[in-house]
Parts: sequence; C-alpha cells; structure tokens
Amino acid sequence: MVSIFYNKLMLNDTMVISVSSNVPDRNVRTEFGTLLYNGDEFVGINFFDVSKYIDLEEGYLFLTKKIDTVIQEKFNVDLKKYHSPKFVVGQIIELEQIPNTHLTKCIVDINREKLQVVCGGTNLSQGIKVVVAMAKVVMPSGKVLIPSKLMGIESNGMICSKKEIFKNIQNPDPDGHIMILDDNYNIGDEFVEHYSNYKK
Repeated sequence: MVSIFYNKLMLNDTMVISVSSNVPDRNVRTEFGTLLYNGDEFVGINFFDVSKYIDLEEGYLFLTKKIDTVIQEKFNVDLKKYHSPKFVVGQIIELEQIPNTHLTKCIVDINREKLQVVCGGTNLSQGIKVVVAMAKVVMPSGKVLIPSKLMGIESNGMICSKKEIFKNIQNPDPDGHIMILDDNYNIGDEFVEHYSNYKK
C-alpha cells in the first residue's frame, strides 16, 4: 500500500513515501533522495527538494499519474505495483455487541471479501455504508493500523470516523460516531475524498 506525505515546511521540502509498514533499517542515497529498505525489502522513498520537480498539494496524498511518473523518472521505481486500496467503501452486514464493553464486533462486506472489525462507534447499525481502513495502512496521522485482538476478538482494519481520516475537518461527526456514507457509494470502491490532492 502506497502512503504519501508532503509538507514543504515541516518536512523540509521532502516527499515521504511508504510502501510497507516495516521500519527501514538501511538506505541508499541517490541524486534525488533516499531509497529505504528493511533488509532486502523496499519500503519507501524520501524525495528531497521535491518542489523543484513537481507541484504538490500539502498533506496526505493519493498516488496520481503525475506523482508516479516523476518517481519513475527520478528513482526508477514503479509505485503502481505497490498500490492497493487503503480505504474502501464497506457495508456492515452483521453486528454483535461484545458483553461488558462499549465495543461491537462487525462483519463488513467490502465486495471482494468480508472483514471482521471490532469498533467502538456509537452509531453503528446493520446495512449502513462506511469507510474501512485496511490492515497495515498508514493513516493520515502517520499511525500504522496493525491487525489486532480486542477483548480477545480479532479485528482486521478499522471503521473510520471523519476525524480519523480528514485533517482539520470543519464539521466532524459527534465523538464516538463513525462516518456513514450515502447510497451513492458502491461497496468495494476505493475511498479517496480525504486525500489532499483529491479533485471532484
């Protein structure tokens, strides 16, 4: 999964690209930046002085053709082969309250598979469409979403609230509420509206 962050001031004009949740333990310096590896596994790129080569919106970025092209030109890396949807439209098809907790075990249909996700949302109901962050994704906050167990129950992915995926959102949902999508969204589609370079 490709995760891209850019902030000219805070990151010193460096575009940070991650394709793995593994922590790099070595790097290879090039003319344009640094290729990052964990052992022999390629895990990312730090692209220095990136504004010299491409105009970018700041924030959490979607892999566009423009970004992919400049990465291929400067680093000879095809990011498309690492791309898979990180955020997907899902529909909750089963709910089960976990006894003595505020948590709910949800079965979420994302079209190609059904995920079991433990969620603390207070506005869950069967049949609603939601945004699911897939396991091992790097969230907009920089946090890596690791598959885990909550109260001994496996959870793969996360049902998202607006605050978890939109930075500096003006009208967040109430605390404890997950984001509910309308019927214009199709189950299994990639959700991209929270990326800084999203264009309607």
